Amino acid sequence: MYILLFTCMSTRAVHLELVLDMTVKSFIQAFIRFTNVNEIPTHLYSDNDCTFNAAERIINRGMIADEFKEIFSPNDLKHCTIPLFSLWYSVSWERSIKTIKSCLYKAIGRGKVDYFGLLTILSDVQRAINIRPLTYRSSEDADLNVLTPNSFMNANVGQGIIIRLENQDLETIDPISRSDLIQTLHSREESLTKFRKVWNEDYLLSPRERAMSLADCSFEDKVKPGDIVLIKSPLKTRPFWSLGEVRQLIQGSDELVRMVKVRKGNGAIDTYSIKHLFPLEIS
Repeated sequence: MYILLFTCMSTRAVHLELVLDMTVKSFIQAFIRFTNVNEIPTHLYSDNDCTFNAAERIINRGMIADEFKEIFSPNDLKHCTIPLFSLWYSVSWERSIKTIKSCLYKAIGRGKVDYFGLLTILSDVQRAINIRPLTYRSSEDADLNVLTPNSFMNANVGQGIIIRLENQDLETIDPISRSDLIQTLHSREESLTKFRKVWNEDYLLSPRERAMSLADCSFEDKVKPGDIVLIKSPLKTRPFWSLGEVRQLIQGSDELVRMVKVRKGNGAIDTYSIKHLFPLEIS
């Protein structure tokens, strides 16, 4: 069997499909399953594998067919392939492939699993990758909440449509009208749209601008108070490492910083070696 990987260029979220072979039919069926869950994308990037190129022709014919025109025409799906023999153009999904392989080596190793066993493991791998921290929401946030790919893919998971006030008895709540429900859904959709716009316009471009001159200067320790860092823990795996905010630098007799005081999300302030801290952004 084979694993078909879909990844988002903006949020680095992944979607894994288990297919029996590398035929065009298997790819088309997997792509339909992907669109049923995540809707039809506007652009589809891939390498120059013959399966993808053949599937592109089939999808293009389907988009202009009379029976599918109304469904596909608003999306205007475009398939783009990377230049020949230029794998560095596919670094976004190649890096995801390495991460997935590492997870499979740890989960399966040399063991043998059946179809549903592998399908379940892939769902665990997909969830683990999609909850990894991308960055923090705000340095002023006392709980140090993080943004993950799931913040975009499943923003409303685990949240009710109407949030009642604390200590409010359910029996005392007035009946909710249809207009209240519709207005709540509209408000949530507007908030999510604004959130995605800010992410695309403000954040995604900023790391590139900050890193442009990185190679022109000496990259030494530049940790400073206020930095948000990921705290390595020998007792927990990487997805469960906690976030912290650097509060104080501790210098040695040589005036070099080797330890810092970090405030964690629960409010506790502990001292950590800088080798156990991983900045989420380049200052």
